[in-house]
Amino acid sequence: MKSKCFLGAFMGGWIILGLCLSAGAVQFSEKNKPLNAVKPAARKKTSTTSTQPRQSLSKNPIKSLPAFGIEKIWLDRQNIIHFTLKNRGKGTLSAAQHAKGKVRVSVGNVSKTFDFKTVDPAQLLRKPGKTLSFNTHLAVTQAVRVKVKIFFPGRKPEISLKSNPLTITERYT
Repeated sequence: MKSKCFLGAFMGGWIILGLCLSAGAVQFSEKNKPLNAVKPAARKKTSTTSTQPRQSLSKNPIKSLPAFGIEKIWLDRQNIIHFTLKNRGKGTLSAAQHAKGKVRVSVGNVSKTFDFKTVDPAQLLRKPGKTLSFNTHLAVTQAVRVKVKIFFPGRKPEISLKSNPLTITERYT
């Protein structure tokens, strides 16, 4: 008994389709041969108590990254700008990333960029928790806004930018 039917209707923007198949059309077997039931795959028996140590979920553990911040900016008695940087993160900075690092000091509308090689020649900031002070040799002659920002070309910006950059308005004496 092979019967197939196809119904289709269009009613007010809706398309209604129907498909009818008889039992003979649904069977998917050779003619006059019954379908055989398939046995489910056997499950592996596992012990509930294991003597082996658990494996870690990740083969590559998440690395802690360095997070840099500007601790403070100040003027000395000769009105020269100084700043203090700190690696606040738990991770270390690679030598290649240290070589790419830059610090931009903006004084009013003028800015000067220093390489990390100049700011940190001993590479102290590569280690977590280390602090470094730097003399920019930039003199201030009037009340002006000073901004210091750390950046690494080609590296994702830090999540929290509250510590980077730091801006102050300094008065010269």
